[in-house]
Amino acid sequence: MTHAKRTRLMDRFGFGPVVVALGMTVMCGGLTVSAQETLRQKTLVANVVVQDEPMRLPKDNTVAFTSRAPRIQLDVQYLADIGSPSETQLTVVTPNGSTQELTPDGNGNFVLSNPVSGLYAVVAKTATAIASIPFYAKQVGNLDGISNADNTVTVPVIPDGRAVNDRLVEQYVSYTEPKTVDPIRYDYDESDDHGYQVRLSENGRLPGQIIIPSDRPNTRGLLAENNVFLIRNGVRLQSVVSDARGQFALAGLSPGVYGIVAAGPAGYTSFSFEALPTDSFASDNTVDSMQDAGFVAANAAAEPASVLPVVMVPPELVPSVVEAQRRDDLLGADGVFPAEGVGTPVAGSGAAPAGGGFGPGGSYGGGYGGGGGGGFGDLSGLLGLAGLAILADSNIFDSNDNDFNQGQPIQPVPPPISPAVPFTIQSAF
Repeated sequence: MTHAKRTRLMDRFGFGPVVVALGMTVMCGGLTVSAQETLRQKTLVANVVVQDEPMRLPKDNTVAFTSRAPRIQLDVQYLADIGSPSETQLTVVTPNGSTQELTPDGNGNFVLSNPVSGLYAVVAKTATAIASIPFYAKQVGNLDGISNADNTVTVPVIPDGRAVNDRLVEQYVSYTEPKTVDPIRYDYDESDDHGYQVRLSENGRLPGQIIIPSDRPNTRGLLAENNVFLIRNGVRLQSVVSDARGQFALAGLSPGVYGIVAAGPAGYTSFSFEALPTDSFASDNTVDSMQDAGFVAANAAAEPASVLPVVMVPPELVPSVVEAQRRDDLLGADGVFPAEGVGTPVAGSGAAPAGGGFGPGGSYGGGYGGGGGGGFGDLSGLLGLAGLAILADSNIFDSNDNDFNQGQPIQPVPPPISPAVPFTIQSAF
């Protein structure tokens, strides 16, 4: 006889209790959890944990150095045949907003000498590819020992993403002149997640989380209404808007390399990531108690790369990042990116329409909850994510070009919601 049981899961990191509904079959005093139910629990708890935990920086966005070896290596990751180190322009934005151009050494490596502890941003670009990400540098003791991985920042450029990124920046990022700012400090906890490889959940769904690497007041208030754009093969595929917790979701992804451009009150970033196939599970998972069932679900949620972390360059450093993206000989004398092909954003609150969302039985729609799209319909009480939209502008998206989706057409729906008033760059909150 099947019963609906509710159990409280106290997160093992101390984030507080969350309530998760588990469907279980009682057999001889034990509990049998099907593979399908395990996958549902994994996805549910993964999103709840992200919702309640402090914002931690993924390992990809942290780097360590010592006074004996005051240097940081920046590894530009080329996920396609798009260039070489000699063709890459790399600019580092320092914690006070100044910029430094780096050139590759004899081995093709970019090295930042004499760093200081604090939040940096780095812009890597070729004629067709780009990435702009933040990273936090921290000086550690000379005796702590630093591996090459700890001392290296990976910068994954978006293949064929430069043109669409530039248009999105022109449309969605409010530009002001770069200026000196007070260095941003962030007393962060490091996550073992590697955000540039993310495993898809069932049916190609991918939840994401906006992260702001700053201790400034009101940081949490900037998580809502950030536009997140999914790019592949130089085409803008999907647009979503983060909710009040900085959460969003993408749907219908197949394994492969994608680009992300995010812009809004939290700042700006652009990078590529690899979507990996969905995990496989055993047919049944038998546990002996309610506590064990919760432990299994919580540990499933703790697996790395189940949620895409989108770490934003905070607003204070965005002017210098945008200036670095503009500053080269590829743009023409005026240094202005063309904005044609980008529709005017629709002003709004960022909330998903009532009844819209990734509900059972559809393909694409609004945010999490019942209705419109496939999946996550039973999370509406926990996650009120903003709506998924795909740009219908024919200059950017050709519905007959289905190479990016393995021949499956994606139906255009209205343009994304964006903040009614563009965010303003400030030196401090």
